[in-house]
Parts: sequence; structure tokens; C-alpha cells
Amino acid sequence: MKKTADLRQHFRFEILEYAVIRVEGDHVPAVVVDISLGGLQLRTRRSCQTGERCEIVIGQGGAPTIHADIEVRYCEPVGNDLYAVGYRFLPASKEDCVTLVDYIHDVFRRQGERLI
Repeated sequence: MKKTADLRQHFRFEILEYAVIRVEGDHVPAVVVDISLGGLQLRTRRSCQTGERCEIVIGQGGAPTIHADIEVRYCEPVGNDLYAVGYRFLPASKEDCVTLVDYIHDVFRRQGERLI
């Protein structure tokens, strides 16, 4: 197996959050498995094309949901009808950036609290 260089610019935090991908009028269920300031990776049963743009809605229990525009960077099969899909964030405004940074900071804070 050929090993490729990791080109990530941001540290990724492992999480397990339910999400919905809104693409072409469909609502596709997914699970977010890691997130960074630049994007996220999830598992879903829908294959995606590199460059495809869509919206993600991430659930947070009782807190407001997170909405973000995203673009597919890669899609790889990882099992029977299951895909690992990497997305990059496409924030449309400063407010969108702040919302994402606040959410990712909260993920970091929760992970730190578990270590204490």
C-alpha cells in the first residue's frame, strides 16, 4: 500500500456527532468522526464526487444545530455501503466563521475536560 503525505493544515479533533447532509434536495444521514478549523470527515452511505458542494447540519443535543456549506475533498469506501468522506468548510460570511470556530473550540474544551 502506497503511503501518502498528510497535507492537513489544522489539527483534527475526534468526535462522534450525528449530522445530515443536504444535497440535491436530499437529506442524507451521516456521522461526523473528526473535525478541524478547515473541515471535517464523516461516514455515510452515500457516495460523493470530489468538488460536490452541499450543506451540513450537525446536531448538538439540546443546543442549536450547526449549519455550514461544505465541499467534498475525497470519498473512499470503508465497508459495505459505507463511505469515509472528507469535506472542507466554505464559510460564506464572518458570522459563519465565528460559529464554526466557537463549535470547534467547544469540542476541544469538552475533550480537555475528559482528560482532567
